[in-house]
Amino acid sequence: MSVLDTDIIVGLIRKNQDALEKLQELAGKGDAVKTTVVNACELYKGAFLSKNPSREQRRVDELVSNMGHISLSMDLAPAIGQISAEMERAGTPMGDFDIMIAVMTTEAGETLITRNVKHFERIKGLSVETW
Repeated sequence: MSVLDTDIIVGLIRKNQDALEKLQELAGKGDAVKTTVVNACELYKGAFLSKNPSREQRRVDELVSNMGHISLSMDLAPAIGQISAEMERAGTPMGDFDIMIAVMTTEAGETLITRNVKHFERIKGLSVETW
């Protein structure tokens, strides 16, 4: 299975051809798609910041309700904290949401589908694929 990052879900909402083709490619391989609860939070934030929050919220609702979800659990807190601290100590910090997404995806044994490949490749053990 693959985990869709926020950017590809936004692409699907906007009917971006590359995003639609990637989803079709995954479906052709029998690859069910998921997202994380953290990605959903980012999507809803964007919806509420938009000019038409109710319409955008409906679009997010429709997409995320039709895919699997990975929830954040307390078991992941040490790994998230460790990675965040290591990156900050190294002078290469990453946003907490992105670290959560990366750890959740890695722990689930999934591949993250994103256009932010270089950004996410900094997380050891995370499988990343572009769209």
